[in-house]
Amino acid sequence: MKVLSAYRSPQRLLMLAALLVMTCPLWAQSETQEQTEPDAVTVEESLVITASKRPEKRMEAPSTIETVTSQGLLESAATTFSGALAQVKGVDFANGGINLQKVSTRGFSSSFNSRMLSLVDGRLSTLPGAGLPQGGLAPVSSLDIRSMELILGPAGALYGSNTTAGVLNIITKTPWDEEGLSVAFKGGEQNLVDAKFRYAQVFEGGWGFKLTGQYLSADEFVSDNVFDVSGANQTGYASQAELQAALDAGTAYREEDLVVGDYDVLSTKAEMTAYYRRGETMFTALVGWSENDSFGVTNVGRNRIDGWEIGHVQFKASAPRWFFQVTRTGEDAGNTYSIQNVPAQLAAGLSLEQAADAAKFINDSYLNDVEFQTNYEVGNLFLVAGLSYREYQPNSEGSYLDDFILPDGTKNDISRDEKGVYLQADWRLMEDRLRVVAAGRYDDFSEFDSQFSPKLGVTYNVHNHHLRANFMSSYRAPEIIETHLYFFNGLARGNLNGFTIQDAAGNTISEIAGLAPEEVTTFEVGYRGLFNNALMIDAVAYRSDYEDFISPLQVVAHPAFGTTAVDSQGAVLPLLFTYLNYGKAQIEGFDLGVDYFFNDKISLKSSIGYAKLDSFENTTTIPDIPFNTPEWKYKASLNIKDLFAPNSFLTLTGRRVNAYDYLSGNWSGRIDTFSEFNLAAGYTVPKVDTLLKLSWSNVTDEDKTQLLGTPAQPSFLTFEIYQKF
Repeated sequence: MKVLSAYRSPQRLLMLAALLVMTCPLWAQSETQEQTEPDAVTVEESLVITASKRPEKRMEAPSTIETVTSQGLLESAATTFSGALAQVKGVDFANGGINLQKVSTRGFSSSFNSRMLSLVDGRLSTLPGAGLPQGGLAPVSSLDIRSMELILGPAGALYGSNTTAGVLNIITKTPWDEEGLSVAFKGGEQNLVDAKFRYAQVFEGGWGFKLTGQYLSADEFVSDNVFDVSGANQTGYASQAELQAALDAGTAYREEDLVVGDYDVLSTKAEMTAYYRRGETMFTALVGWSENDSFGVTNVGRNRIDGWEIGHVQFKASAPRWFFQVTRTGEDAGNTYSIQNVPAQLAAGLSLEQAADAAKFINDSYLNDVEFQTNYEVGNLFLVAGLSYREYQPNSEGSYLDDFILPDGTKNDISRDEKGVYLQADWRLMEDRLRVVAAGRYDDFSEFDSQFSPKLGVTYNVHNHHLRANFMSSYRAPEIIETHLYFFNGLARGNLNGFTIQDAAGNTISEIAGLAPEEVTTFEVGYRGLFNNALMIDAVAYRSDYEDFISPLQVVAHPAFGTTAVDSQGAVLPLLFTYLNYGKAQIEGFDLGVDYFFNDKISLKSSIGYAKLDSFENTTTIPDIPFNTPEWKYKASLNIKDLFAPNSFLTLTGRRVNAYDYLSGNWSGRIDTFSEFNLAAGYTVPKVDTLLKLSWSNVTDEDKTQLLGTPAQPSFLTFEIYQKF
């Protein structure tokens, strides 16, 4: 019945009719074509740069790395470019809205994706005021993406902090990659309108220019979240009857009644880049900007993002033997407010507009990112060395961080800087069959002890078969929000200097130390092989050991427990949410990918992922936290080209994720087992080079939440026109 219900919407009928109109003449055309022999299979090896900071074949990379190409983005049914990562082997993906997706790998997911570093062309794609990935807020258009490269597992030896789960690097096109004008228009359910353009031109004398832009608007899926006057959500109620009683009594409110104006999503993005190329040396100057209205999920609740702006300027220079870049990123939260803080203001007698204004927080923050890299080659030895500097300048004016005005009239300065130096030696032996990679990075912090991240990897290649073994260590420095949070009038706090937990009589129960960086040591073995130029197997098994594991936001003192907390200044807190280092944890898992290329027209890709929390040594009195990760996940995708006629494609993808317990701050519950199937069909009209594409996500209308605090994503249809000039 759910499948049949997908045809009842007038919009869906129109879009399905458009598909029939688009394909009927193609069926007729295909019947008249002569039968030919199947094309020979050709499996191309893509080049990657993120694994070693130099171009190399993905099959031969010393790290576990996955890619999504620009063609893969075009053939994906996802609404946003990050949605294409859902089918990538080893990725834990959660769809939380029109413009909200969470990507993580190898366990310990949370409302914040703080264990994976996000980059765009090698520069940090980070929110300066929180230290978290920009995600869908980034000023990047999918039309400009050449590829997305994802390192799975620790990558601290080259990239430093917050890489314990990996690195996502979005690589954009230069004018020399693609010149001319490209435009795309997408429409769909939820009143979706998504218009994009890219224009690039190459001039005489080595000059180039690129301009991109995007405008997206839609009605967000309505959440069934409920928040009470304390800010707690519905997961804190013992039963549905208790929840309904709170709603009837007016002590709790549905999220949709706490949103000012429409439940809409609006995103505007623009980026302009100038290039100058002389020989193999290139200089680049870039300016980018985005403004967003949407919804975000946090450890304490939900944010109504209203007018959130991100801007950046960058200068970059590169040559065969060196590389330099400097970037300044700024953000402004606009009229963004915390939805969970609105009920208390309503209870105080304010109107909804006044309550939202009182719950608004300020974020006028900046991030400076500088990196220099050089390389040198001696025979079979290739050396890469670099220096980096990152300076965070958060400014919330005390609205959600502890950068408030002190009694002496000065402002509490919470700026942070990180200085890093790294070196990698890549030695190739036995006519390039044997490869030994050794790397190390040293980072110095203004707030924490310095960290060292080593890596040792060995790969052995025999024709189309590649074996690898890696030992690597990485770390996650506590985010700014984890050390300087100041929310719910100080009841939710960051943990920079520690707390003392006492019982009702004032006796000390435990001491919570200030946060220290989380360290992860991983050993993995992997194999990539190609058989008969048709069957590709990619497998990796790993074990990771965590030291000083950083928890999500936790309740460490509560009147119901008969406990209170005392901060480093001696202030007594009857209730406290904070972050802490738990102790040790060990996880193990594997990812197996099997791809079969029947011919150049048909391919089938599949993967199985397994991850398990093997042990957890809790050194605190706080109960253990769950792994927040499914034990098993299964994925498959079938891609057929020229099914109806030349220049057509059909892509069917599916994934199944097993149920698992989930706890992240105020969100506590269980993610049920869910299966999701997506369909994308496209045809490029000859001569005019116009691509017509229909996408249908969640075909079976699976009504399951993929991330607590976000609405379930129903079946969703979109139609897109893509044109190159």
